[in-house]
Amino acid sequence: MLKRLSASTTIKSLIAAMSLAIVSMGIIAGIASANVDQSAGIDQINTTLMDEATRQNAALVEENAASAKALEEGAATLQERVGQFRFAKDMEVRPVVAAVANATWHPPVKKVRPTAPAKANGRGAVAQLQSTLSTAFKQDPAWEEF
Repeated sequence: MLKRLSASTTIKSLIAAMSLAIVSMGIIAGIASANVDQSAGIDQINTTLMDEATRQNAALVEENAASAKALEEGAATLQERVGQFRFAKDMEVRPVVAAVANATWHPPVKKVRPTAPAKANGRGAVAQLQSTLSTAFKQDPAWEEF
């Protein structure tokens, strides 16, 4: 069963709906504008971060170039000093030089220190060393205390 609406009620309903649509469009336009501003801000941050990363990479490249130059100079100095040695005529030096030239560098292994000193006979390692040295000095007739 359909209810008949008057023309004024229908127009009022349409005006209310259009008002809501206009308000909604304003909200959507505000969101779009904020999105554009946010995107521009993110682009600025990305550019700044990339510039900083580029500067850091450039500094690392300079450090590596300086290290390479220092190694090159050190190798030349080492070659000059090793060149001063004379080898027997029957001694083959080339395989050793080739082996050194083809060697690869490995970073040093980090030594791990024990967390607690080992104790023997209830005494620490330092106390044992001090006792041993004290006994050795007492037994040495040439030792004089100051």
